[in-house]
Amino acid sequence: MKQADRDSLDQVIEETKGAATPDSDWDRIENEVLEAAAAGQRPRFDAPPARSSWLPLAAAAAVALLAGGGVVLMGSDDDPVAKPSAGPVQTVPDTIDGASLAVGAPIVAADSARRVQHAGVATWTLAPGGEAKIAVTGRFLTVELEQGWISAEVVESEQAETFAIEAGDVRVAVHGTRFRVERRGDQVMVQVSEGTVGVGHRDDRGQTRRWMLPAPSNGSFALDGSTGEVTGRGEVSSATEAAKRADTPAPSGAPPPSSSAVFDETPPEKELRSAVDRIVAGVSRCFKKHTPPQTGLRVSAETELTIEVHPTGKVAGLVFNPPLAPAVRGCSDGVIGSVSVSKSRAGTTLQRRVTFER
Repeated sequence: MKQADRDSLDQVIEETKGAATPDSDWDRIENEVLEAAAAGQRPRFDAPPARSSWLPLAAAAAVALLAGGGVVLMGSDDDPVAKPSAGPVQTVPDTIDGASLAVGAPIVAADSARRVQHAGVATWTLAPGGEAKIAVTGRFLTVELEQGWISAEVVESEQAETFAIEAGDVRVAVHGTRFRVERRGDQVMVQVSEGTVGVGHRDDRGQTRRWMLPAPSNGSFALDGSTGEVTGRGEVSSATEAAKRADTPAPSGAPPPSSSAVFDETPPEKELRSAVDRIVAGVSRCFKKHTPPQTGLRVSAETELTIEVHPTGKVAGLVFNPPLAPAVRGCSDGVIGSVSVSKSRAGTTLQRRVTFER
């Protein structure tokens, strides 16, 4: 900056100090700015009564322009486009330091996922719409899942249990694995994609061994922890427990039985493509329905859509990054109930970069 310019700037700053802020019609100013921007014109303002009050007014105009910066006007005169400015795209949700969370601290994922990292122990993500809280800290770090589902990755350890998720009276404990736990009605669904998890009653803390699920395994358990069904490579802890579930006597010395599914590892590719197309079409309708129209403009939003498909074939949830408006997000939740694919052993996660337009 030249010295002359710097001196002029200093003079304006000095004149502005202590100047009373004028009463301004902020609604009128904002409307004029937005109307001028939509018409591709420079906004005009009435001449101020004095130079001392002109600078705050100009600053207000600049703020109004910045406040409208969420919409970027692009395209030719024949095809103007209004595109939400989402800022830099993040590949993962903002991470919460688990050490900062006390016992009982609530974690709520309203419109976007919440990711929590316990350094050296585990990292877990609560899906949108989910609710959880820290139940136990220390040796048996435990998260209580109250609603929705959690996916977790646990650092391998020689201890029997270093991290667990509890839902109702069901406890899912691990010492190094990748898995997912979902609370659905009166059932707790567990999916293991790596390593081994133990499932049992919450009173079994430190020795959760009633059901053992080595990857790839899936399990469905009653919320009170009394019964369960395992598919894949999973095993119940003893032949006696298996006999109780099957209501048949267990042969003496019989090894722990296991039940294997006849499903493919993941749903067929053709079904997955069709499901994604249907979901994108449904979300697109929600975007058009809940995005206010702009006269003469086309509004678009680009986001990375993540779709979690449960082994049952149902869509477990959607994650938008960057997130869409709350109204659009809420409408999108109604889309997934009508979309399903074939059952599989492990389910799958799908991602697609999509653009929605109004």
